[in-house]
Amino acid sequence: MSVASNSRLDDAVKNSLRLHALWRQGGDDGVRADFSGVDLSGVRFGAADLEGAKFRGATLVGCSFIGASLRNADLFKADLSNADLSYVDLEGADVRAAAWCELSSGSSYESGR
Repeated sequence: MSVASNSRLDDAVKNSLRLHALWRQGGDDGVRADFSGVDLSGVRFGAADLEGAKFRGATLVGCSFIGASLRNADLFKADLSNADLSYVDLEGADVRAAAWCELSSGSSYESGR
């Protein structure tokens, strides 16, 4: 996972991703990542495991999710304009009312809720 450098935002995102990974593994200290309503424009998530993460109403303009797992993620009303979703797994993701220009051809999106 590589996250763009914007110090405070980076630290908060990295911490959320660390706790999310623990949550995904069933660890007691884990917490589901919740970026709802947050402006994360330009963040590079790389191939992060974001399965089940909440991005409801988040601003994700220009973000890079190349190779990330967004399975069952909550992207309701998220702004994904100019986001790079190459090779992203969006199976089961809630993408209702999400704004984006188009899905890149490498996305494995089949059918969001």
